[in-house]
Amino acid sequence: MANSLRLAFLVLFQSLLALSLAHRYPTKCSFDKLVALEPSKRVESEGGFTEYWDSKNDQFQCVGVSALRYSIKPKGLLLPHYINAPRLQYVLQGTGILETVVPGCPETFREQTRHGDQHQKIHATREGDVIVVPTGSAQWIYNTGETHLVIFSVIDSANEDNQLDLKVRKFFLGGKPQEEKGEEGNMFSGLELKTVAESLDIDMGIAGKVQGVDDPRGSIIIVEDELETLSPAVEESGNGNGLDETVCTLRLVHQLAESTDADKYNPRAGFLTALNTPNLPVLQYVQLGVDRGVLYRML
Repeated sequence: MANSLRLAFLVLFQSLLALSLAHRYPTKCSFDKLVALEPSKRVESEGGFTEYWDSKNDQFQCVGVSALRYSIKPKGLLLPHYINAPRLQYVLQGTGILETVVPGCPETFREQTRHGDQHQKIHATREGDVIVVPTGSAQWIYNTGETHLVIFSVIDSANEDNQLDLKVRKFFLGGKPQEEKGEEGNMFSGLELKTVAESLDIDMGIAGKVQGVDDPRGSIIIVEDELETLSPAVEESGNGNGLDETVCTLRLVHQLAESTDADKYNPRAGFLTALNTPNLPVLQYVQLGVDRGVLYRML
């Protein structure tokens, strides 16, 4: 069932994104039918692994997206990183917390407000959540559960925010990731150690750890002690007003798997639930949409 769910989401995301790509980059469409694909690459880390689908496949080239899947061990931390295009993530398994730092937004966490977390986008997340990550936002993810935290991610590489080409570019802010051939560090690794220390106002020892020169753990590490954060409760899926909100205050996480309002239903085939701008206004900002489909087994 898990494999079917993952593949179904891949097809759904491709189908939805294809509707809005005609005015962007010229894309290659030279296939006759959709084919379920498996990951073509797996990168191991201390705290889990990352799987990549082949973005050069005709289906991905036509739609203009890339896809990857994180599998994070208990107490595993996916190091802070950002990507040059907006993306949608779906939690397939497990529980955790994550932070999304949106450029230009205040970094204060308002713990005691009736509206909850308004600026620093720290969220408790669980199976069935859809996570929206705007272009250029830095993100880290930590597994708080006892099983692997599995997150499937689709990146809209043909989005107009990706101004160079259809290639997805990932930049890490710490550690020594080796996600791609020739990638041997994070964005600080190419700087002089003294420059890093002075810029961040830290000592040389910590600056060396920030650069991750001798760190063999990869992009997902194990946190030996519990990660201490201001941890909000799981957000309720309330509706925003969609008018006076900005990206700094918009919700980025929505629980979709527990929705009881199917938009399309066939008692013999299954049902389809849509997540769109009225129930998650940030989708208008990133120009994406999500459908969750459940197909019944053929008898």
